[in-house]
Amino acid sequence: MNSADEYWTEEMARLQAQVKDETQTWLKVEAIKQKITIGELIDQLVELARQAELSSEQKN
Repeated sequence: MNSADEYWTEEMARLQAQVKDETQTWLKVEAIKQKITIGELIDQLVELARQAELSSEQKN
């Protein structure tokens, strides 16, 4: 692997870790704001995604 490939591989890993950290922080903040557990918040997000998918299927 050349140095450019190594750089971009490392940069992608760094960005993925940053997104993971920011996502975990967001989940914690939202759970605290809503006074629910992170698991309950994830369940709500999954349900919203399911409803959005059903809605888009009905439009097609």
